[in-house]
Amino acid sequence: MAFEITLPDNAPRDPGGYQILEPGWYTFAVRSCYDKTQAGQPLETQHGTPYLKVLCEDVKSGTTLHHVIFLDEEKPQRLMYFLTATGNEFAPGETVTITTHMFHGKRFRGKVEVENGRNRITLTTPEEKKIDTKIEEEFTPIETEKPPPIDPELNEDVPF
Repeated sequence: MAFEITLPDNAPRDPGGYQILEPGWYTFAVRSCYDKTQAGQPLETQHGTPYLKVLCEDVKSGTTLHHVIFLDEEKPQRLMYFLTATGNEFAPGETVTITTHMFHGKRFRGKVEVENGRNRITLTTPEEKKIDTKIEEEFTPIETEKPPPIDPELNEDVPF
């Protein structure tokens, strides 16, 4: 059912908080991933290649953007990089079952570029693991009083 409404000329045109990220590397968290349209149809290109749409959120600013992963067996590089970046292990030559659930909540680093006024993630890598580089101080035992001397012949404490 269609509903028609005439909006006033001075209606706000706020894009709903949409922000363009500056080009560079960002840490993203996967907020959702889907492989179907709202009507339940599988996401496919015009040539029939299935794909996933991944909603990614910059963990610092909260800005979200979509990242598209094509499930093309003839060009699997982008999928392989994304699997690795999100911590999904696979062996070379292995048949992998891709589900939308395997990406939920995962974090990764993504290189963002701006093309035609829109953000695009062009490269993905695993999130850097923070390594504690704090060097602990060397252990130096506390000097205590020397024990009283022992007479070797009697094997007992000498009273003086």
